[in-house]
Amino acid sequence: MLQTIPETRAAEAAWLSAQVEQFERNGGQIERVPILVGQTYDTWRAYAPSENAPPPVAKPKARKEQAKRGYSIREAVAASRQKHQAERDALAPEIKQLAESGMTTMDIARHLRVSHVTVRRIADTRAHKIKLNPRCGRQPSMTDDQVRSCRVDYVEGLTYMEMAKKYGVSKSCIRDLVTGKTRSDVI
Repeated sequence: MLQTIPETRAAEAAWLSAQVEQFERNGGQIERVPILVGQTYDTWRAYAPSENAPPPVAKPKARKEQAKRGYSIREAVAASRQKHQAERDALAPEIKQLAESGMTTMDIARHLRVSHVTVRRIADTRAHKIKLNPRCGRQPSMTDDQVRSCRVDYVEGLTYMEMAKKYGVSKSCIRDLVTGKTRSDVI
């Protein structure tokens, strides 16, 4: 079954066919290659490896360039790491204070104008030992006491549906609580 080309692509298909025919007429050598620059097409003349080819451009050696600048890449990376570590160390006391006041990770990040990932990285380092609020901004639908009693009700034989009606939450919420998928910190 032959597929028809939409009218919007017919001009492109005709241009492509003409380019293929020209390629075959030239004996399989590329004469000009279109390159998209911004929104306009520019052309670049391709040279086959022959006398007409321009000489290759010599690239400067990286180590010589580093020696001229007076430092190595390793030293630059180490300096960057130290700078970022100093910035994180400066934020740590404020993050600890905000976390102890009950703010969530996202609220702390907004307050300090940093990423929530940065807040977590600072809190997770051994040097800082910051306990973040595990609830990510959303208030739990059940209190810790309700979670405990829900687990006791399950052991006593209540079904998910009965517990969902009793506590006013969904069946899947009860299932996740009972299996430990959510609120596993509550014992």
